[in-house]
Amino acid sequence: MEEVASIIIHLDCYDAIKCLPDELAGILFKSILCYGSTGELPKIDDKSLLALFNMFKAQRDRDKKKYEQKCEKNRENARRRYSSQSETQRSDTIASNRMPSQANACISNKIIMRKVIVRIMMI
Repeated sequence: MEEVASIIIHLDCYDAIKCLPDELAGILFKSILCYGSTGELPKIDDKSLLALFNMFKAQRDRDKKKYEQKCEKNRENARRRYSSQSETQRSDTIASNRMPSQANACISNKIIMRKVIVRIMMI
């Protein structure tokens, strides 16, 4: 699984940390970043700071799980869409390094426009 290069810090947590002195807020912030990037639990001696960190840790774990579920759902949707395509559609997809979302939309629009133009010219 690809590692996530970011973390989400929800703004509703601001009320919980705004009363901390800057030094403790910095320790908390560094601890959150450390956990988000390495998964290692930091050593925090202050009980109130540890309680706040655990709140952020739990949210980070929920966000990561939600992200992984979304990735898996997208992966499955791509597999289903790719497996339902014909061989010529697959070769076009491989050639462009991605699956076009509506590859035939432009072609069908051109055909419709040609029919409209022909009908107008016949009038």
